[in-house]
Amino acid sequence: MLHFTLTERGKNYKDHQYTKKREHKTCNEWRCRDRSCTSSISLCSQDQLIIRENTSHTCTANTKRVIIDDVIGRMKKRAREETIPIPKIYSEEMIKARVENPGLATGTIFPSFDKIDASLYRRRAQNYPKLPRTVEEINLIGTWKLDKNGDDFLLVDEKYGSDRLMIFGSEWGIRFLSSCSLWHSDGTFSVRPLLFVQLYIIFDFYNGYMIPCAYCLTTKKNEIAYTKIVNYLIALGQKFHVVMKPQRLTCHFEHVTINSFNNVFTNIKINGCFFHYAQSLWRKLQQIGMSRHFLPRNANSNSNNDILYTLQLKNDIFH
Repeated sequence: MLHFTLTERGKNYKDHQYTKKREHKTCNEWRCRDRSCTSSISLCSQDQLIIRENTSHTCTANTKRVIIDDVIGRMKKRAREETIPIPKIYSEEMIKARVENPGLATGTIFPSFDKIDASLYRRRAQNYPKLPRTVEEINLIGTWKLDKNGDDFLLVDEKYGSDRLMIFGSEWGIRFLSSCSLWHSDGTFSVRPLLFVQLYIIFDFYNGYMIPCAYCLTTKKNEIAYTKIVNYLIALGQKFHVVMKPQRLTCHFEHVTINSFNNVFTNIKINGCFFHYAQSLWRKLQQIGMSRHFLPRNANSNSNNDILYTLQLKNDIFH
């Protein structure tokens, strides 16, 4: 029985283990993988039928090597075809190998993750576009603009001057945002693509939950960018036949954000975010050397917000 596995170089081999030596018009010649062995075999051009049986081997069959290569081959296939993390693929295939081969010392004969991770990541990279070096090089086309359901996920992509604004979301998210009167907006920097200055998210509040509805990548944090975001949300609402009518907004204490929303939604009531207020107040207390005079709510807490809940001063501040 022929059993094929894909090697790093893209060749097929069979236990005993053979590698393709040369191709002819009507057949392919395979030779033993052990270069000290001269055994060979001929298969049809589609590598489905044996035309000439193998000659005798001078090497010993390495069953363990076949198992290892099969498992690594499965890892590479999954790395290329799936999107789950590479370390998880490695762990799952190692567990599967132990279950399928209970008498095999997989911990000693299999390569560790750091020995093959580069190969697996190369396979994964084959399915992805080359990372852009500038925002101008970003070009999302085809399935890269869609969500898992095949619907549009990239809703806005504008280049203006040397800047760029990209808004991601869904028709459901835009419709849901229009149905809520209380919005919240906030920017995050830790998960942004490095070519952008922030990922700015528009949330709405519903039954005590804060639900993200639009994800905005911006190259600037100025009034122009925020005004564009607000106007695009209105335009997207019109596209989906809904009206954006927020009555309240909570946001950080950036004047450009507040100005942008006030200029577009003239009757909106804007409140500063409690979390950002707590952070700012705590930083100021630390800056002026006052933080040592405040006690946390409990011994196990180190939250910056504790001071806003209790403002419990130590007695010695009055001495």
